[in-house]
Amino acid sequence: MDPRTTLDAAALKALAHPLRITLLERLRVDGPATASNLARALGESSGATSYHLRALARAGLVVEDPRRGKGRERWWRPAAGRVDIRHDAALGDVEASAARDWIIDEVTRRRIAWIERWQHERDGLAPAWRDASVAADAVLRLSPEDLHALADELFAVITRYQARPASDGELVRLILHALPQAVAQEVTDDAAS
Repeated sequence: MDPRTTLDAAALKALAHPLRITLLERLRVDGPATASNLARALGESSGATSYHLRALARAGLVVEDPRRGKGRERWWRPAAGRVDIRHDAALGDVEASAARDWIIDEVTRRRIAWIERWQHERDGLAPAWRDASVAADAVLRLSPEDLHALADELFAVITRYQARPASDGELVRLILHALPQAVAQEVTDDAAS
């Protein structure tokens, strides 16, 4: 599996659909699956999941897993471990820009919902998991080049942990945003007024 894929305009347009985002997410979290497996898990028809998986495959976001399945059974897996959205990939393409913005909004909404669920359910976690969970931020003074280097270093560490053999541990979701403070400050200032 490639370590990462960067979405171009065509891939942005292909991913801009709620079921496609869900399918890609399920494959990333749960591992390879067939359209029928995904349909049952999501309460969708296998025709719908198959159609959307093929659209994701045309965009290079999922690939068939030839090590699995027999006969006509098609197993799918993510094409990459990480998906990057570059803002300049949509420049000059109104549809791709709209798709990029929708994807970012949708993914952000899902992440916030996941964090809120964790907040409401954390008291039910085992003490070791409550103590190990981290919700923090840091403020750094960086240039754009520094931020690229920091992100590359962080993802190198993340990739190293992803490559480790499966353990008895739980799935852990790491959410990382590194955004210029000026943008965050404007949001805070707007909320305060």
